[in-house]
Amino acid sequence: VATQPSPRAFALATLASVRLQRGAATEALAAAKEAMQLVEALGGLDMGDAKVRRVYAEALRASGDVDASLAALALARGRLLERAARIDDEGWRESFLTRVEDNARTLTLAREWGLQGASGRGPGGGSPGKA
Repeated sequence: VATQPSPRAFALATLASVRLQRGAATEALAAAKEAMQLVEALGGLDMGDAKVRRVYAEALRASGDVDASLAALALARGRLLERAARIDDEGWRESFLTRVEDNARTLTLAREWGLQGASGRGPGGGSPGKA
């Protein structure tokens, strides 16, 4: 696994995702926790932030900690929407939310897990506005 914090966090999230697919929830959570610790220490990632945060939420849920998984996913969704709100062009913003796989998956999980207002849209059903 990479030794630089940002690539290491992304690699750990990928490892956690593979472990989740294999049904190894405990091992997935260990990798996902380490990835989140790196992300938090860095204040976020330019690339891979949504993946790390989403996989952490998924690993928590797979490990049986539903409340913590919902809280983690709500934070992941909020961070994602904050980033999207800084994109001026509505088309680019929509693309960021729907065509970037990890971003779209975060919003889909938020809807599936019943998070309030999880559509990824701002008030009135439109795209989130600029911050």
